[in-house]
This record gives sequence, structure tokens and C-alpha cells, in this order.
Amino acid sequence: MRDIQTLLVVVASLLQCSCVTTEPVSVVPHINVSPADVTLDAPLEERTVTIGLAAEANESDSLERLEVLPGVRVASVEPTGAAAAAGVRVADVILSAADVATDDPVALAAVLRGASAGDPLALEVRRGTVVFEATVVPRSLPTTAPPPRELYRVDPVRTRAGFRTEVVVAGEERTAAAILVEVFDGSPLPGAGFEVGDAVLRLDGTPIASAHDLVRRLIEEREPGDTVVLDRSRNGEVQRMRVGLWEPRRRVSRMALLPLFRYENDLEPSRSEFTLLDLWLFSLFSYHRSGGEREYRILTLIRFGSGHGELIEETPSPQEDAP
Repeated sequence: MRDIQTLLVVVASLLQCSCVTTEPVSVVPHINVSPADVTLDAPLEERTVTIGLAAEANESDSLERLEVLPGVRVASVEPTGAAAAAGVRVADVILSAADVATDDPVALAAVLRGASAGDPLALEVRRGTVVFEATVVPRSLPTTAPPPRELYRVDPVRTRAGFRTEVVVAGEERTAAAILVEVFDGSPLPGAGFEVGDAVLRLDGTPIASAHDLVRRLIEEREPGDTVVLDRSRNGEVQRMRVGLWEPRRRVSRMALLPLFRYENDLEPSRSEFTLLDLWLFSLFSYHRSGGEREYRILTLIRFGSGHGELIEETPSPQEDAP
């Protein structure tokens, strides 16, 4: 049947046939995007210091149009922690840390991974319409057994790759980015010029706040087969790359150039039909397949088939029922 489909595609191209329908060979799976702050029954990131607060995405309060605003909202503050001592309160919005924009809780965690206990860390904080600077002094975390550690965020369909949030230097700017750490079979990224270790800074011109932000936007805002523009940073050099996202291979399901020929093919249930020179009540040749059964007709009059055949319930004759 693959040879027949190939032949039909070639014939349709030669005849400029417009009556062609295709469909994906496989169904694109639905992916549930994990929240930015994932609880693994332990700290999200393997850190050695803490500033005594928990942050969450800064989502708007509007029920009509929910959107993520710049910065991260302070969800809780330890009363005796470094953030409380610096004057940070619950509901404050942290816009940046150490001059790195923190538009995602994972971006703030990435900054803390590079901080040292005792070294002051400057936070740009917004409270209402006032923006102020708070200087926190990170404190060492107690040494315990290694907690569960997030390895990366994965986009299993569109880019078929894994990304981790890190702070990088792009040009003269330090910023949070999504680092390519894993590439799976079928990924379009290597063909577009990406390598493991490259940093993704922007998606279609919009900055990437974290690996979670990149994966979420790819899954929720892009479709398989779309072409996107990713700003890639390698060794500090930024380059704009066009990437065609993965899409399932397509197959011909319907094709017709009446009265020359007609072809139909369904996967569920498995069925194929091909008719050559179809004149409604008369056809030169026709082929029908349903499951494992096949039927061939020539000039509508000559008929033969192969396959599983039919099960026919026989009714016993009166003589067989007689005692």
C-alpha cells in the first residue's frame, strides 16, 4: 500500500490535482505543563544558601485576562530570615536580584545558586507603586542529606529537548536563560544549528524568563510544525536561528480526480478503496480492503478476493432435526 500511495502522490502532482486530503500518521500527545514552582518534597534547587523567602509567579488578579507580570511575588517570609531583616514583606514583587531580571521563581533560584553566604545581595523590589532596593545577606543552609534535585524542564513534542535555567552573560548583559542540556531523537534543534550547552534568550523576539517559561510557551502557544525564531547565545555571541518545530508525518487519506481515479484510506477502522476509471455504475478496476480481507473487481463483472472470508451461520434442514 505504501507503493500505491507514492504512485498516487506522483500522479496527483503531475495532474495538479487539488482534491487531496492528508492526515497525521500519529496523534500529537497532550502535555500538561508543570507549574514553575514544583514541590519535590524538598527544595526545588540544590542550594547552599537561603534568603528566607518563598516566591511565586507574579500573575495578574484579573479574572477576565490572566497574564504573568514582570517580577516574582513574595509568597512567604521567614520572620528571622535575611529577607525579613532587609524589610521585604509578603506580596512584595522582586523585579531583579544582583541585576538579573527575575520574571520567574526559577530565575531567582538560579541567582541564589551563584550566591555565597555572607555576601550582600541587592534586590530590586516593588511594593504598590514604589520600587526600592533591599540588600539581603544570604545565610548558609544546614548540611543535610542531598534532596531531590530537578535536572531540567522538558518539551517532549515540539523541540524534543530538555532545558535548564541558568544565568548567562550575553553581550554585556547578565540574564536568565534556558540552557539546552538534553536532545532526544527526532529533535529539530540539531538540524537548525543548536548544540548542547547553547543558551536560548528569546522566543520570537520575546525574552525567556526561565526554562519553564520557554517550555510553557512552546507547548501552550505554538503548534507542531510552526516555525519559530530562537535567539541563541554561544560563547557570548548571540545569533538569531529559525527552527521548524517537530510535526507528525502525514499520509494521504483521500485523493480523487474524477472520473479518472478515486482513492480513500482510513486507519480506524483499517480500510482502503481504490477505483480506476469510475463511471458510477461501471469501473475499469476497483480494489477494496477491510482489515485483512481484500476484494478485486475488473470491469465490475469479474470479482475475486482473498483474506479471512466470512462466517455464515447454517440453518439445519428439517431432515436433520427429525428423530
